[in-house]
Amino acid sequence: MGCDGKTQDSVIFNLKVIPPPLNLATPGELIAPYGIETCQDIVFYDTSIVDMLMMDISSEIFSLGAEFPTLANDYLYNGSLITNVPNNAPNTVSLGSRFCWIPDCEHIGNTYNVRAILSSLDCSEGVVPDTMNFNVSVVPPFDSLDVVPNVITPNGDGMNDVYTLGYINKNGERVGGVSNPCTDEIKVQIFNRWGTLVFESETNPIFEWDGTNKGGGKVANGTYFVLIHGIYGNETITLDQRTVTVLR
Repeated sequence: MGCDGKTQDSVIFNLKVIPPPLNLATPGELIAPYGIETCQDIVFYDTSIVDMLMMDISSEIFSLGAEFPTLANDYLYNGSLITNVPNNAPNTVSLGSRFCWIPDCEHIGNTYNVRAILSSLDCSEGVVPDTMNFNVSVVPPFDSLDVVPNVITPNGDGMNDVYTLGYINKNGERVGGVSNPCTDEIKVQIFNRWGTLVFESETNPIFEWDGTNKGGGKVANGTYFVLIHGIYGNETITLDQRTVTVLR
């Protein structure tokens, strides 16, 4: 532009208005204990888009019994989960879906992937679909082992002479033990303070340790460390870590 203001220059360009990318909130790793209903929300947060959204969620767990409860504004369309944002929604909305699952015994020790894809039905042009992946890990029922005394006195008086799951009553009868409906086998290992293995049970959960080492000799007084393993098919999982004190 000149000083006299008569010369002008102009630039012509186009503006294209597109909605922002969609945004799924990642739940991270999900732990699903055996026999307990575990539910997970898959949530979309938005500050501007008000339209019809499609959330397509896929995973092997849906063929293993996981279900979508009925939620407001949700319905199924051609096998995909559709979430409808009403036109009078506030400027900031959060919506999503939830699935629930009760894992069974054969799922213990396995990890399953869940994939969710969020896309727009009304504003498909220029909208970047959001894809989210997270894992669901199935763990055993850790509360299935009875509490046992953490002190044994193996002196032959019939009182607390052995370490076992459950306990032996005055009539010599076993009370309690393992109440894990999924465990194929239970293995118990006992170590001294230096990490030396002094006892290892067979895979039968009914065992007794009388305070002797693997060679049959008496172990010294002191505290010993107990690892209790559950075997589920091909998976071995440490169910509990305890201590037991030997006093003669």
